[in-house]
Amino acid sequence: RDASNRHHHAPFFTKLPPPPPPRLPSPLTPQPTMPSHRRNSSTGTSGLPAVHDLPVGACKLEPDAILRNNNEWATGYARSNPGVFDRLAQGQKPKYLIIGCSDSRVSVSNMMGTEPGQVFATRNIANMVVNSDLNMMSVMQYAIEYLKVEHVIVCGHYGCGGVKA
Repeated sequence: RDASNRHHHAPFFTKLPPPPPPRLPSPLTPQPTMPSHRRNSSTGTSGLPAVHDLPVGACKLEPDAILRNNNEWATGYARSNPGVFDRLAQGQKPKYLIIGCSDSRVSVSNMMGTEPGQVFATRNIANMVVNSDLNMMSVMQYAIEYLKVEHVIVCGHYGCGGVKA
């Protein structure tokens, strides 16, 4: 949609306190990275560390870089897991359906420590399950009736902007 068509709501308070200044990490502060078992330690074609080795939030990706990173990830993953894509192409039999938030800071596979094919996932704003959402109902029907998942997990997180909205 065009941003000019969005509705803006007046705040509930007549005067809001100023927001706190952003907390920027010190160069000496250890930065979170992906767990070592989930990290691709190869370097990119530029000789720089692969995206997975950079601190969380440090990437400014352009479409070409995203495609290149995906290709490098797939190559490295196939090298360290021979035959994985052939096995995955045969179908999926996950035990879990997770309904999570679309928040860009949350990664289902990293959060759960899972590999491809182990969890069927869907994400939306504030991990809502509403019976009028045809996409959500389709995901649930497919997961339960066709994939025969054993568990449905609705997983939220602290500080969710969708819940606040």
